[in-house]
Amino acid sequence: MLGRPVLFLNYAFVATIFLLNFLGLSLIKWIYPVAGFVAILAFLSLELKHTLPLLVAWSFIEGQSRIVWHYHPAFRLLFDIMIGACILRTLLNQRRVDIQRLLPLPLLGLLLLHFLWYAVEFFNPNSVSVLGPIAATKIYIFPFAMFWMFRMNPEAFDRDGLDRLSLAGMTLLTLEAILALYQIQTGDSLVLGISPYYLNAMKTDVFVGANFRPFGTMFAPGVVGVYLFLATGLLFIRQKFKLKYIFLLLPLIIIIIGGTILGSQVRSALVKFSLLALAGTAAIILTSAVSSARKLFIAVSTTIMFIGVLSTAIYLANQSSIVGLDKGLERWQTIDSFEAFKAGRAGPTMALVIAEQRLKEFPIGLGPGVTGAASSVSRESLDRDPIYNRETFWGYDNLFLSLIVEFGYGAIFYSLLILGIPFLLLRKIVRQFRSHNRFAARVSFVAFMQISIILLGNWGAIGLPYNPESFFFWLWAAAGLNVSTIDVST
Repeated sequence: MLGRPVLFLNYAFVATIFLLNFLGLSLIKWIYPVAGFVAILAFLSLELKHTLPLLVAWSFIEGQSRIVWHYHPAFRLLFDIMIGACILRTLLNQRRVDIQRLLPLPLLGLLLLHFLWYAVEFFNPNSVSVLGPIAATKIYIFPFAMFWMFRMNPEAFDRDGLDRLSLAGMTLLTLEAILALYQIQTGDSLVLGISPYYLNAMKTDVFVGANFRPFGTMFAPGVVGVYLFLATGLLFIRQKFKLKYIFLLLPLIIIIIGGTILGSQVRSALVKFSLLALAGTAAIILTSAVSSARKLFIAVSTTIMFIGVLSTAIYLANQSSIVGLDKGLERWQTIDSFEAFKAGRAGPTMALVIAEQRLKEFPIGLGPGVTGAASSVSRESLDRDPIYNRETFWGYDNLFLSLIVEFGYGAIFYSLLILGIPFLLLRKIVRQFRSHNRFAARVSFVAFMQISIILLGNWGAIGLPYNPESFFFWLWAAAGLNVSTIDVST
């Protein structure tokens, strides 16, 4: 009985947070504790099929709470506490931990080996800090509990559940994009009016003035572009698509999001977003229950539409005095080749040489939590270590090399596990197409594209173990796998 009023109150808080951001009011600091507390109550009392859109909403807004509360530990862990509340609710409903439905046996075996190897790493003699492995459980162990929670709630991914999730995603993407564009126009004055602590996130004098990058409701300058591409697939998983949505609303949203990502100056996010927008449109066409002739018509029309969207985006970007996207455009104009775009990332040959060297030096690795953002917990120990220098702990901005540095040969378990998910989805997609289950095939295809692009992006970044990539990777994996277990007809 209380479900609807509780959810209404939670969404009212989310709307209030966005409103206060547009107004640039510092009152937002005091909204977060109350809104967070009410949200946790909802996650504890309601099933995930009712609260999943709210959880996705908080994945967008929780980052700002860290800044306005000066990175207080409670707000750094707020989203994890919310996920923990959802896990607890699922445990109370299930009354047991059923892992048989989680993944097929080969991937379950890899997961078990990953857990066993992680236990070994607690006794790694090469480890510099005892805190590293403990802190790193948040990025290497906890996400699998979250994935289990998603998988044990298939009803959250049925037709109605995905419609609600799509509506929430479309609303969040639009609000975040418009807010970020507004922040580009106002510069750093708007966010500094909310909290002077934003200056720390801007690195004092790096992302200020003409070099300002929008925050949206996130925790770092420009990272709003990453959130936008991670949630792009939500635009394409609804049950039915009317022509006015495909030819009017969807192009408008894509223009706004594309412009925002350009303004956030994260070039890789713009490439990923473009690929996902095209893949999502292709998924709609391929899974629509219409004749081949009409599919061809829609394909040609959408191709023309995307050319128009791209031309419009380029035009708006050049009107820098109007929309303030000149800095983002300048970053693209500095690229004159594919090699320049790669920015010196390790290629396959170089990566193989580095991997062989690290495995020879440290066959069991240096222990979890010594590369990437997780190393901040042990930063003093790493800096003072008399044997290893800072280069020893460098993951070359590459997730897979980072895993080798931390786990040694044991990195194979985690690596094969995450690489196995898209192949599992691909097999599901083929089966769904053969059985003419168009809706499930569309959702699984969108999920497949989302997690595949996340994995490809991690060749030049160490993002998958951390939120937001971790949250959305396992959310998309569960969506693609869960929808295939639901009996849907088209």
